[in-house]
Amino acid sequence: MTAPAGGGALMDVGSHRLDIVCYLLGEPARVAGLTGHIVMDYDVPDTETLICEMAIGAHLVCECQWNLPLGSDEMEIHGTEAALIATPFDGDALILRTPAGDEPVALDAKSHNVHLPLVASFAQRVSAGEPPEFDGVDGMQASRIITAAIRSAASGVWEDA
Repeated sequence: MTAPAGGGALMDVGSHRLDIVCYLLGEPARVAGLTGHIVMDYDVPDTETLICEMAIGAHLVCECQWNLPLGSDEMEIHGTEAALIATPFDGDALILRTPAGDEPVALDAKSHNVHLPLVASFAQRVSAGEPPEFDGVDGMQASRIITAAIRSAASGVWEDA
């Protein structure tokens, strides 16, 4: 079976999570990746995992699968004083976890089309002669992480991002 997107789950949906990580943590430094065909008969992996060391020293673990009957889409960012938790990733609220306890953080109401606010912002800013709200650097960094993970899965060694 050929995947229409041309890549596995990491390239298809993991890229969007990595965009956010790069927005928050900056440049990736090096990556180790694993891929596998565990359940699905796809031309691309049905499970992918990467470890990334960011330039600031933070560590990232990203797991993407297309082979889980009960899918999970979560993101946790842990810092020295608190954690930000998105469970589910596209839910209506985040949880800010501190030593004092959990505090829900409500997100703005979502559009039926989750891409509409980004496209509308782009169109509005460009029409006004302003630079786009998001310049694409985070996406480029996420693509570097994914490419390095794929190289690492093939080479068996850490790869520079």
